[in-house]
Amino acid sequence: MGNFWNSHVSNDDRGALIPPFYYPSSSTSPQTIDNIHSETGLIGTIANVPKLIVRNRLGGPNTYMNYTDIHAAQRKNMIDHHLPIVKYDEKKIKQSDCAICLIDFEQNQEVRQLPCSHVYHQKCIDQWLLKQFICPSCLTNVDAALLLQFVPKS
Repeated sequence: MGNFWNSHVSNDDRGALIPPFYYPSSSTSPQTIDNIHSETGLIGTIANVPKLIVRNRLGGPNTYMNYTDIHAAQRKNMIDHHLPIVKYDEKKIKQSDCAICLIDFEQNQEVRQLPCSHVYHQKCIDQWLLKQFICPSCLTNVDAALLLQFVPKS
């Protein structure tokens, strides 16, 4: 297994594998895998790697996604797949304007509908939800409301 580590992970990537909270008592800076191996006697085993590399494939081999980027990508995925885009119909939807930008909806305009039934311009609400996952009108937690849709009604 040690050969796998040495042949598949470059020296540049090894330092990125150590979580930022690993600080030995004698030092105030993060350690690399090589330093830890020399201090602890661990020789090149993948089982001792404390964290996986998460790479952003679009950004190239040396670009890593941080937790904020991963969380934003998960939210974007949830927004795109679980919050429907509907055509605005003033006869069916009581709301006449977007509560974010305050611009009136046009008949048959595509709008995004939240589980609480409020509607917004797609660009307005998508940007809003990436920052805070609540309805701007009623403050309903959007992900909790989505989960409630899967609970059987008795």
